[in-house]
Amino acid sequence: MTKDNYKNISDVYDLRYASNNLEEINIFIQNAINKFNPKNILEIGCGTCYWLSKLEHNSKLTVGLDLSRSMLNVALKKLKSSHLINGNAEIIPLKTNSFDFIFCVNALHFFSNTNKFFYDSFQLLKNNGILLLVFIDIHSSNNEFYFYNYFDGVKEKDEKRFLQKEVIINLLKENNYKILSIDNVEHISRLFYGEEVFSDPFLNKEQSSQLAFLTNEVYQKGLIIIRKQIKLNPEKSFRTEITFWGMTAQKINRT
Repeated sequence: MTKDNYKNISDVYDLRYASNNLEEINIFIQNAINKFNPKNILEIGCGTCYWLSKLEHNSKLTVGLDLSRSMLNVALKKLKSSHLINGNAEIIPLKTNSFDFIFCVNALHFFSNTNKFFYDSFQLLKNNGILLLVFIDIHSSNNEFYFYNYFDGVKEKDEKRFLQKEVIINLLKENNYKILSIDNVEHISRLFYGEEVFSDPFLNKEQSSQLAFLTNEVYQKGLIIIRKQIKLNPEKSFRTEITFWGMTAQKINRT
């Protein structure tokens, strides 16, 4: 995880869910909660607590951890009973063997040491506790991001920070997790023609983590290239295909 680079976008971050609330991911999490019936829940990389806020009625104790203080300030406005911790996913300041259920949604790619995260989450879970992950494998041919063609450095950065599904599976096994399920949870397909593309919330630098790191100069250069393409072909197409994987794993102590 890096320092608080969400300071400038935290107030508008949840606008991304206006165009698609990712309900299938929510159902995946809720089904797991109903199946395993945890007494306490921890979300790591909780951000604005979009997901955690939906679970407060499911558990006696819900806790969210995130490195971005500005994102947590937004979360405070929507939560009723959850506890929030400003902390690092690789140095989690919580007691071992204290949670029944830990989940992480679309945040693994922000962690600088994913293996350490898996190790620490294993320590935090009680025996038979559950780790639930939702993530994107951008290396898969099922995914397509049109803005890779227009913004310098975005694809290269993503290829470094997003892990392949097989790598995540191996890391879980190396950290003694028993993998219970691997599911294709949700697929988003967006196709814009011409000027329509400017209505895409993920083309907005302040709503896209993939573009947020760009300098204004590089970002504006990319927009200029897109406008030139549209001028040449007013029906130019811009496609995005995203597959979200869901995975559940269980802590089983070896004796």
